[in-house]
Amino acid sequence: MASVMFLDREIDVDRLELASKLGISVVVERHGRFVRSNPKVHPALTRIFR
Repeated sequence: MASVMFLDREIDVDRLELASKLGISVVVERHGRFVRSNPKVHPALTRIFR
């Protein structure tokens, strides 16, 4: 099972690294699109988010 966190803005590097270590995929809105900030976490989500 994949854990996903949706955010409306970027987070700092330390928090992104922590989320990655905990296995949480971070998805942020950029220019009206949802993109993954840490694509190596849960690679299967690449089919859904860029």
